[in-house]
Amino acid sequence: MKMILSDLDGTLLRPSENRISPKVLDAISALHAKNTRFVIASGRTVSELRDLFAQVQDKMCFVACDGA
Repeated sequence: MKMILSDLDGTLLRPSENRISPKVLDAISALHAKNTRFVIASGRTVSELRDLFAQVQDKMCFVACDGA
C-alpha cells in the first residue's frame, strides 16, 4: 500500500478559499482506485474535515486536532 499525506490550510486550501477544489477531490478518488491511501493532516476538527471532504471522506483518512 502507498500513502500520500498532505497538510490542508495553506497547501490544499488557500486562505481565501472555503472549499476543496474539484480537481483535488477527483485526485483523491483516483488515488483510492489505485489502492493509494490519501491522508489529510490538519489542526482542524474531524467534523470540519469531514464537511470539507464530504464527497470523498470514505476514500481517505484524517489526522485532526494537530495530531491529537
